[in-house]
Amino acid sequence: MQHQPVILIANGTQNMGSVCATDFSAQGATVILADLDVSRGPALAQELGPNVHHLMLDVTRQADWRRVIRQVITTYNRLDVLVNIPGINDQPRDWQDHTDAYSAYFERTQRRVVWGTTAAVAIMRHQFHGSIVNVLTAQPDAPDQQLITQLHDWTQTTIQGLRGTDVRVNTVQVHLNADQTHQDPDVARAKPLQQTIRYLATTTQTSHPNGHAFVIPTT
Repeated sequence: MQHQPVILIANGTQNMGSVCATDFSAQGATVILADLDVSRGPALAQELGPNVHHLMLDVTRQADWRRVIRQVITTYNRLDVLVNIPGINDQPRDWQDHTDAYSAYFERTQRRVVWGTTAAVAIMRHQFHGSIVNVLTAQPDAPDQQLITQLHDWTQTTIQGLRGTDVRVNTVQVHLNADQTHQDPDVARAKPLQQTIRYLATTTQTSHPNGHAFVIPTT
């Protein structure tokens, strides 16, 4: 990496968040782990080195997203990357019999993605650069396309408002089967998921992806 980018990872102490934090810090980035884990957060930051820090973030509160983004800008004067992992682990196993629960799951996930993206875009727009990677998990046979379609449409509208800047917003969708839903999916898929997130976060290619959804399959 060049210029030691500042990278904010929502739910950065959990599962894939900690994998990404380890990866980015090893490349020399300044990494902010943002979540509510006051025991693991500071300990993991200390373990990973002096360029890793922990901030309290409640991803379920829009005002908290704004507060944390402002704090990052005050401290580091910029935000280069947001890896937004909504941190929702209550996806219904049998969605056919729990459509109301799935609708609520869609709504919670969408709010967290939109709030995080909006808060980061407000800063990145004025920087004229930045990368946002929203990381979702889904069962391939469940009606998750509803959520993906809604977020894709919203993302396209957001990108239209960023014309003339080098701000990118992409989505990584991890497909799980029903048996994996209540396990730790990120460990099984850590390497391809980590590589995809790293590419989207740090690529400087002229034709870099923007507004795309990438799927990490179950096999």
